[in-house]
Amino acid sequence: MTKGTTTKVAVIISGDPAPRWQVEALEQLGELRNVEVSTIVAVPPPERRSTLATALRDRWVKRQPDLETTRPTALPATLQRLVMRTNDPHAQVASLSADVIICLAPQIVRSARNGQEVWRIVGNTVEPCADEVLDRSHVACLALVRHDDKVLMQGCLQAMASTHTASSERLLKAAATWPARVLFEWGRSGGPEPATDIGTAPKAKPSAGNLAVLRFLFSNPFQRTERQHAVANGEEWNIGVLYQPISTLLSDGNSVNVRWLPAPAEGSQRMEPFGYMDQEDRLTALYVKLDGRDGKWSIARVRPKGDNVLKRSRLLMALGQGSGYPFVVRGQEGPLVVFGSHEDRATALYRFDGTGEALEPFRVILERTLCSPTMFQHNGKWWLMGTSPEQPDAELLAFHAEHLEGPFIPHQCMPLKLDLRSARPAGTPFVVDGQLYRPAIDATVPGQPRIVIQAIDELSPERFVEHTFRQVPLYHGTAYPHGTRTLCAMGDVTLVDGLRLSGNKAPQKPSLKRQRSSRKKRS
Repeated sequence: MTKGTTTKVAVIISGDPAPRWQVEALEQLGELRNVEVSTIVAVPPPERRSTLATALRDRWVKRQPDLETTRPTALPATLQRLVMRTNDPHAQVASLSADVIICLAPQIVRSARNGQEVWRIVGNTVEPCADEVLDRSHVACLALVRHDDKVLMQGCLQAMASTHTASSERLLKAAATWPARVLFEWGRSGGPEPATDIGTAPKAKPSAGNLAVLRFLFSNPFQRTERQHAVANGEEWNIGVLYQPISTLLSDGNSVNVRWLPAPAEGSQRMEPFGYMDQEDRLTALYVKLDGRDGKWSIARVRPKGDNVLKRSRLLMALGQGSGYPFVVRGQEGPLVVFGSHEDRATALYRFDGTGEALEPFRVILERTLCSPTMFQHNGKWWLMGTSPEQPDAELLAFHAEHLEGPFIPHQCMPLKLDLRSARPAGTPFVVDGQLYRPAIDATVPGQPRIVIQAIDELSPERFVEHTFRQVPLYHGTAYPHGTRTLCAMGDVTLVDGLRLSGNKAPQKPSLKRQRSSRKKRS
């Protein structure tokens, strides 16, 4: 198969009518140039089999709201003529002459003849997120996988009782776009390649048993936000200076050369530091602050004294609920701060007022909210990255402009990724030996966020390719060893934040290849 030729595609679906997300996948495939949906194979939908060991699980699942994405939907008339019905997809696949066979039904389809591509959706598409909620593993994944086990696209979202329905819908909507997105890339490059280096496909897991369901039902049913959880459980965030360049974090090893600010007052928090150099070339840091006395959040500023320890905090701006992440970018007339405000429904630049003692609005650069908005220059363009408020820890968005103040244009392939493990920005992007890196949040272990460094292999208005280069170790051996979520490059030093859990609780260890943490939905 060469670039520019027509690709014949056969698609296996669950019944006719099929789940809505599968119908949407077929419609998107039909809109592609040089792609012909030649055959649709309808196989019987999977039967739900309840056993005594999973009786409580099945009862809980039945009580959940029906998903729009799994609702049976009739195929368009233009596709009905292509439908073939069978009870044996393996035998049917062997007789198909398509270039690519895409299995959307929950079937295990073996490879067909030599030269044929067989892609399948791996993961629970019938009851997504259900077992992850009940067994409290909290992370649900789906993937589009090639017959040689190469992952083409993947989505990974938080699975909590409070977000079960929304996460399930979002995962299936994302899965509906994957076949068309990969084939579009195939048409441009001449072969199927993954959009990102996202590792191995999710492994099949058994259904949650009765004991797991009982533990879930008798656990705390009330879901707190991360900020509420931190205050209620005596968790403490603080900021500090890592006395080494951010580039050293690309190497193996666990640095503990952090000088933390004095511990905040009881119930108070300091987090998400971003720095700049003032007119006297002194390091200055902005950060998010919680006052434990009145429960109010704000942006504060600290400057160094002679001993080079950050101190003397000054309030610059009060924050509303869901605001934060004061990312600093250098403007022509001084430092500017990027905010993605939930209240104003826009992302804007702020600047210091005439006194230099407060922040004031300067210019709206995007008429939509971004969580953790991050600005940087690359290949002659300004880039604005952040996550969506609907999936603040998982759905990465990007915009580009010719100038710092915009106008910003959406990236052609949004969302760039849907991955709880490496989507949300976690500090300043940086370049080492011509390679662009960006810190990101691994938000898969509740209460213990960590940072991974992503290597961006390609970033253009039409393409985005990155892979996980390294997971940054926590600051073990220091006062704040249990979590981190910000890295700000400041020349020879790096501003960081750290988490200390109440009761000197030991940090959770990563399961398999990934360490996991959670993060509050806020920008």
